[in-house]
Amino acid sequence: LRSFGAFLNEQLCKLTMLTLSTNVILLLVSLAGRSQCLSAAFQSLLPRVVHNVDQVSRNSASRLHCGREPHALPSESTPLCWTSRRGMIQRSLSAAMAPFLFQVSGALADDNIGRESANWENDSWMANPGKSFEKAQRLLAREAEAAAAKVTQAHLDEYRTKGVTVVQNVVSQQWIEALRDGCEVAQDEMGPMGEYLHKPEDAGIFFTDLELARRLPLFSAFSLYGPAAAVAGTVMGSSSVRYLYDQLFIKEKGVSTQTPWHQDGGYWRVKGQQIASVFVPLDSVPAHEGLEFVRGSQEWILHNPQHFADGTPYVGTSLPQMPDITNMKRSGKVKLDTFALKPGDVLVFSARTVHGGPGNWGRALSTRWTGDDGRYWDRPGEGAVPTGEVGLRDGDLLAKNGRAFPEAWKSF
Repeated sequence: LRSFGAFLNEQLCKLTMLTLSTNVILLLVSLAGRSQCLSAAFQSLLPRVVHNVDQVSRNSASRLHCGREPHALPSESTPLCWTSRRGMIQRSLSAAMAPFLFQVSGALADDNIGRESANWENDSWMANPGKSFEKAQRLLAREAEAAAAKVTQAHLDEYRTKGVTVVQNVVSQQWIEALRDGCEVAQDEMGPMGEYLHKPEDAGIFFTDLELARRLPLFSAFSLYGPAAAVAGTVMGSSSVRYLYDQLFIKEKGVSTQTPWHQDGGYWRVKGQQIASVFVPLDSVPAHEGLEFVRGSQEWILHNPQHFADGTPYVGTSLPQMPDITNMKRSGKVKLDTFALKPGDVLVFSARTVHGGPGNWGRALSTRWTGDDGRYWDRPGEGAVPTGEVGLRDGDLLAKNGRAFPEAWKSF
C-alpha cells in the first residue's frame, strides 16, 4: 500500500506539473498575441515547448492503465492514455495558435481561443477552426494569393500536357510544422475511414485516413485558409474552388505495400473537368520514393478503382478495369513522371491522372478540390466520396450544398 501510495503521489505531481506547464504556455501565447508581432525566438520556441509538454504527458501516462484497446500499431508507436490530454494541447495550441506562427499581428489575440466561434455556421460540416482563424482570414488570404501567384504559364502547360505539375515553395514552414503535429493527432483520433495498410513484417507504417477537416480543427483551418485551394484554382483555371475532402497518407520507409495504380476520380461520386488533388509533402521526397504519374492519362476515361487494403475491385461501378500499368511501363507503352519534392512544394494533378507505385514518401496531406463545374455524380455501385448523404441529385452543382462543400477560394 505504501508503494502504491508513492506511485499515485508521483503521478499526481507529474499531472500537476503538466497542468502548470500548459497554463504557462497559454499565458505566453496570450502575452505574445498582445504584442505587435511574434518574435522569431518565440516562433521557434513554441513548437518545442508543445513537444516537450506532449512528451511529459506521454511518459506520465505510460505507467497508467486506461482500460481501452489502442489501435493496432508497432509497439514503438502504440498510443496510450495521453490522447485526450494531447488532443487538448494540439487543438488549443497547434491549431488555435497557428495564426500566431504565421506572424499575424497582436490584433488576433483573443481571450476565447479554443471556444466555438459565434459566427461559425452551426450546421457546417467542417470542424470549427476557431475565432482566431476567422480574424486571421484576410492575412492568410494574402499568403494564399502569394502562393497562387507562383503558378506560371509553364505550370499550366505541364498540367495540361502531363496531367500533373509541381509548384514549389507555396506552403510555409509554420503550416508544415503544424501539419506534422496533426499527423500524430490524426492517428490518435482515427476516423471511421482510417486504416493501417502495412504488413506485420514491415519496418514502417502505412496509414491513411480521410475527411480530417470535418473532425479536426487544424486540418479544417488548412483547408479553408491554407494555400492549397488557391493553387488548385489557379492551375485548374477555375474562378472558385470548393473543398471536396482531404486525406492523410503516412507511408514510411520499410513499407513493402505498393500504392495501386488508380485515378482519384474513380473513387468519387463527383464529375467535372475542374477537379484536382493537391499533394502536400511534409517530408523531403527523393524522386525514386515519390508517386509515379502516367503522362497524359488525364485524357483517359475513368477506370474502376480498387480497395487499397486488399486490392479487390470496387463492385458494380460499371467502370472498365484499369490497364496493367506495370506491364505497360516495362514495355515502354507509357511514360512515367516522378518528382523530387521538399516540404513547401505541392503536387497538383488531375482527378483522372493515373498514379501509384512502390515509393515510400513519408508524411503527406492530399487535399481534393472541385472548380466551377464540379457536380454530383449518382453513379451505380461502390463509391468512397462523399461518405454520407449530401442531399444532391445527379448533375447538381456541389455549390448547391455549401455546408458539405464549402468555398475555400475565389479569384478576384
